[in-house]
Amino acid sequence: MDQSFSPKNLRRIWDLEARRGRDLLSLYPDVRRAYDVARDSRHRARAARKRTVPYIGPSELAPESVAHADRQAAEELLETSIAATSEALIRSVESDEFVWGLARGQVVGGKRQTYSIAATPEAFFADKHLQRVVGSTLLSRPRGRQSIVAGLIRTLDNNLPKIIVRADVKDFYDSIDHRRLRSHLDTTALSPSCLRLIDRLLTEMEALTGKARGLPAGVGLSAKLAESYIAQADRALRDTRGTLYFARYVDDIVLVRAEERKGAIAPSAVVAEIETELQRLDLALNTAKTLHRELVNNSLGKIEFLGYEIEYRSKKGTVVRLTRDRYKTIRARIDRAFSAWDRADPANHGRRSLLLDRLRFLTANTRLSHNKRNALVGIYFSNPHLTDLQSLAALDRHLHDRASRSSLPPGLDQKIAALSFTDGFSRRTIHRWSMQRMTRLKGAWRA
Repeated sequence: MDQSFSPKNLRRIWDLEARRGRDLLSLYPDVRRAYDVARDSRHRARAARKRTVPYIGPSELAPESVAHADRQAAEELLETSIAATSEALIRSVESDEFVWGLARGQVVGGKRQTYSIAATPEAFFADKHLQRVVGSTLLSRPRGRQSIVAGLIRTLDNNLPKIIVRADVKDFYDSIDHRRLRSHLDTTALSPSCLRLIDRLLTEMEALTGKARGLPAGVGLSAKLAESYIAQADRALRDTRGTLYFARYVDDIVLVRAEERKGAIAPSAVVAEIETELQRLDLALNTAKTLHRELVNNSLGKIEFLGYEIEYRSKKGTVVRLTRDRYKTIRARIDRAFSAWDRADPANHGRRSLLLDRLRFLTANTRLSHNKRNALVGIYFSNPHLTDLQSLAALDRHLHDRASRSSLPPGLDQKIAALSFTDGFSRRTIHRWSMQRMTRLKGAWRA
């Protein structure tokens, strides 16, 4: 693929991000002002169309013509600005003067340090472009969560002798050695310009941490670099004789190994194979999160993976439930939605629709209209493999119990009483929200 930082490639990034609903105009204040003028002109033209008295005057001054001209001017200014960014990027890369502006960000979960890059057009486009380029060098595209779980369920749903290992890479991002990563990237088809930018990111990371290892969590490019690095172990484990199924989702690994006869392979030996391949990359397993199961009496004990609890029983087949942690997360969001209601000013009538929409968001599904695949998420589409819905029934009971402990006006209480996680899953109820509304709804979860 074309790896250059050309205006054409940068414009492709801009258009893709815009389709996803992301406002990038803050990168170019002059362009934002031009688009604001074009927006106001469109509003005036729309208002003029509604008037009974038609416009009389020079055609070039007609509201529609002015709106079109302002929009075209804004587009031309955007093209000029992106071209200037392209030139600046190429110039800075060639002269080795490019700076990511890497800085420490928030600490997530009390222990995970995140990072950010400078809020400049050059850093933004360099990150997005390199994500695309590095992603193109991967031999296989990383699979999605639901696809991985579906494959695992199919593999487990039989009485063939097997061992399943569920493992977790310890401190994945923090453990990637810069020297090894650079050596690996040199074997790929990345251009010298792309390699120099990646090298600069690693150099800035080392300057911040004092260690020649670790990728900056929170920077989009880090995910692609980590995928490229660990793919070496993925291939070895996937191609090992007897492997029925192998998948990895970021740092979560699952491997299913066939047994010719019961006891032919020790589960610890399968774990050791995973450890060996990771050690070749100077990575290690998190022993506290490593577990294995073996088919015994045509049954396989519970195993948690990517938010699902999976259990195989010969007569019942494969039973799939929500994990306890996933259940507790949804339950906590119900509580926070009502807590936000309880704290809100009673004179604020908008709080009624906000509470109802938050609960609709939780109990049903949402179409992400700004997503390029028009994806669906929610109680069904984020958990489509559930076969045991008892946890959803428990969430329904908690929702209605929590509603009974808040002071709800007549009408609102009835609407909330009609909401159901079980119904949202079974009927696959779908809502649409604007990006602004979704941000507002999710604000309660972070409260």
